[in-house]
Amino acid sequence: MPRKTESTTAPGPLKAIAPPSRVLTVLFSNVEPVIVTGAVAWVVSIAPARQAALGFLLMGLAAALNVAVNLWLAPQFLLCTLPLALLAMGSGLLMPIVTILVLDTAPERRGTASSLQGCIGSIFNGLVAGVLSPAVMHLRLGLALASALLWALGAMAWRLAQHHSLKS
Repeated sequence: MPRKTESTTAPGPLKAIAPPSRVLTVLFSNVEPVIVTGAVAWVVSIAPARQAALGFLLMGLAAALNVAVNLWLAPQFLLCTLPLALLAMGSGLLMPIVTILVLDTAPERRGTASSLQGCIGSIFNGLVAGVLSPAVMHLRLGLALASALLWALGAMAWRLAQHHSLKS
């Protein structure tokens, strides 16, 4: 009776997307945009509102591209990692603005505000990784739609916070 050999490819939907030889490429497609946006922010002075809008625009473009790719095209490595790079660039533009705003809510307690921001972010990441992702991970389109939904919720929360701060 012939021996069964173990497969070295990823199970499920990841099999066609990320072969093990491309792990470094995925890593750099997510890290490099953050470095680029940090360098741009250091050299070019952009108004915080414009920087936040650009960050949300890039993340929205990434969400739309991710849904479109997963809805109409066969999985290809470049097409599946390009939205991740756009998402990382948008996040890299947005996170410094959010951090400063959180720290400015209690200037005399910046350490506490920073810790609270980190704690809330960790809790939210845990919920997404432990609850939402397992519920939608069986389909690439499900992951793309969940990502788009989270972007839309974040954009609405940002608009609501901006509207509330303008009233005060």
